[in-house]
Amino acid sequence: MILRTRYFLSFSLIFVLFSCNKTKTPKPKDLIPKDTMVNLLMDMHLANRSRNIKTVNGDRKPNYFSLIYKKYKIDSTRFKESHEYYMKELPEYIAIYKKMEDSIFGLLKKEKKKLKIKDSIADIKNKKKLNEIKLKKKLNLKNRQSLKKKKPFIRKKS
Repeated sequence: MILRTRYFLSFSLIFVLFSCNKTKTPKPKDLIPKDTMVNLLMDMHLANRSRNIKTVNGDRKPNYFSLIYKKYKIDSTRFKESHEYYMKELPEYIAIYKKMEDSIFGLLKKEKKKLKIKDSIADIKNKKKLNEIKLKKKLNLKNRQSLKKKKPFIRKKS
């Protein structure tokens, strides 16, 4: 029994050691550069996220992936090969995703600033409207009070 366990463990260890392939994966001929890959993946993630959004009619938005491929002048096989290569080269893939994450957070910050500016402009407009309404009410009250105080104009007959 102990002999069988030793054989099994040694066979398993040898199998694990030989199954670990330390050779580098060859680069594809038309590998997408890292900077382009960052922007491409960012657009892909945004397009994937927009698939869940429905239009006013209740329809799903169109598939943006083909538009992204046209934008970067690539096809799906080139993207797939490049993506698989970067996935196997883990440090490069992590660096690409870190840059993409930074870019997305930068976009979010810009959008939040724009939204904050729009909100502040809307607040200013609302305050102006409220002030105008208050002013009109004051003027109406003053006019009503002045009408009450005035004596009616009566013509004298001659």
